Amino acid sequence: MSNYVRSAAFAASRVLAAQGLTVKRSHLSEVIAALLGYRTHAALSVEQADLKLDYHLDDAEILVLNLPMGERRGGAVGRVEDVQQRP
Repeated sequence: MSNYVRSAAFAASRVLAAQGLTVKRSHLSEVIAALLGYRTHAALSVEQADLKLDYHLDDAEILVLNLPMGERRGGAVGRVEDVQQRP
């Protein structure tokens, strides 16, 4: 997995935890993959592992986020039972 995705999922989980929310990192990774334009995190991982490609995500100088795609993916994985309010 890309270092960007791993780092972003970890940072997002910490920020959410500080707000009293628990979200699985796997779900955050799915949302981040969608923000990067991938349909699933698995699709991003397969592309990153393809050594035949000249460029990979870690080579990018600028990342352009696809907010609508990220929001749709977040809605798909962010069901109420997946985000739990801490007491």
